[in-house]
Amino acid sequence: MGWTGNSAADQQNKMVEAQYDYDKKVYDHNWATQSEVDASKADDDPDNDLTLGQEWQAHEHAKKSLANQQANDSANIRYQNETANQNHSYQVAVQEFQYNNQIKAYNKSQQTYGKQLAFNEKEAELAFDAEDRVLQEQFLSSAFDNQSLIQGLYEATGQAGWDKAYTQIDQASLEGQLESKQTKQLVGLEQALKASQFQTAGKQADFVDKAGQAGFSKGMISQELLAQEGQSKYDKYGIGLDVHKAKTAAQHENELIRRELSDLKSKTAAEVTERSVAALKAAGQAQLGQAGRSRGKIIQEVYAQIGRQNQYTVESLIRGEKVADARMKQNMYNATNTEARAVVASDKIDLQTMDNVVRTGMRIDEVDRGLKIGKDRTGLDLDAIRQEVFNNMENTNIEIKEIDNNLRKSQLKGGADMKKVDWDLANYGSRFKQSQGHIKATLDSAVRESIANKAEIALQKYGADLRADAVRMLKPDKAPSIPAPLALPTPTYTDPMSPTKPPAPVMGAKADTGGIANAATSVLSGVVSGAATAGALSTASIAGAGPIGLAVGIGTALFG
Repeated sequence: MGWTGNSAADQQNKMVEAQYDYDKKVYDHNWATQSEVDASKADDDPDNDLTLGQEWQAHEHAKKSLANQQANDSANIRYQNETANQNHSYQVAVQEFQYNNQIKAYNKSQQTYGKQLAFNEKEAELAFDAEDRVLQEQFLSSAFDNQSLIQGLYEATGQAGWDKAYTQIDQASLEGQLESKQTKQLVGLEQALKASQFQTAGKQADFVDKAGQAGFSKGMISQELLAQEGQSKYDKYGIGLDVHKAKTAAQHENELIRRELSDLKSKTAAEVTERSVAALKAAGQAQLGQAGRSRGKIIQEVYAQIGRQNQYTVESLIRGEKVADARMKQNMYNATNTEARAVVASDKIDLQTMDNVVRTGMRIDEVDRGLKIGKDRTGLDLDAIRQEVFNNMENTNIEIKEIDNNLRKSQLKGGADMKKVDWDLANYGSRFKQSQGHIKATLDSAVRESIANKAEIALQKYGADLRADAVRMLKPDKAPSIPAPLALPTPTYTDPMSPTKPPAPVMGAKADTGGIANAATSVLSGVVSGAATAGALSTASIAGAGPIGLAVGIGTALFG
């Protein structure tokens, strides 16, 4: 029992010492200061070298993180301020540009308005001048018309005297022309009678000529028919010769084929005989030179070779017979086709001959018909000549009566023309007075129309001026100044709390060197720092920077 108790106590002491050593190492690991680190490295024992405690490292890391956060926030605030100033400058420039463009448009509108008024004034002046010219032209035209009326009256008075003299002269001239025309009618009738005699003789001579031509044509038609019948006979003889030639050529070709086939059979029989003799010789030599199986094998090979050669020769002979038979059949087929074509050609010649006979008859009938029509036409022509002579006599009588009537009419017309000259002169005087009144009324109407047109021009100018003023732009007002952007507030930061070094480990006492209180303090400091960072940002960036600032503070405290 005593030994066991002492052993347990020793074991307990060892555990306490080991725990104490561990607690010191953890304490040094978390809370070793820089002076302690330097002292540990000054001795010669490298196993006792210390590193700066984790709590001090976390504190330094928190200070660096805070410095980085301050630098980032400062850069972000500067960037947002510069961006806001740049946007403000751009908006001011755009506002100024738009205002300048509106001023330019207004100035252009004013220029256009002034030019439009000047144009309206010029256009009205041109329109007034045009109206004055139209009225002036109307006055000139009326003056010329009036002068023309006076000249016309003077000329009409003189012309009336001349018209009467010309009427009398025309009457005498017309009477002379009618008498001359009557003489020409009588002479023309006499000449037409003599011409009809020559026409009658010419028509009779033409009929005699047509009758001679008809006889000649009938003779030529008959001769052409005889020539065509003779040619048809020669063509038939030629067809018969072609048929005989084709049959003879087919028979001769078939005879040659039969002879070639007979020669082929003879040659084949001779070759078979020679090969058989050669085979017998070879077999005899084999029997003399060899013995046993070798001799039998050689003899078998010799007869096999002879059999193959004879089989090839017989097959060649059979193919030759088939080719010869086909050639002979083709020759007979060609001869039969030639004979059939000859029959068709002969029938065609007979048909052509019948057609020539019918056509010859038709042509002769046509000649006879033409001759009969020519005879009838000659009779009609002679009747037409006689009728023309009769018509000329009647027309001459009518023309003479017409000349007498025209003479009486011309005398009556001459008297009426004299009275008409006097009547026209009286009417011209009346029209002169009427035209004078029309000229005066036209001038009065032109003056009234010119006054009305000028009033219309003035009204149109006034309307154009009103329209120009209506489309003129109002002078633009400058927009209010764009307010300058407000600077972002400067954030407030809280420095991280320095860690408080706890008591050193005591042997036998339970150590708690986890740094929970300090870690909570660092977390709280980081959270405050992140909240200050979030508060320093602009309203537009609070939603993005607030959670980030909080996360930075917590991360700084927990992870260094």
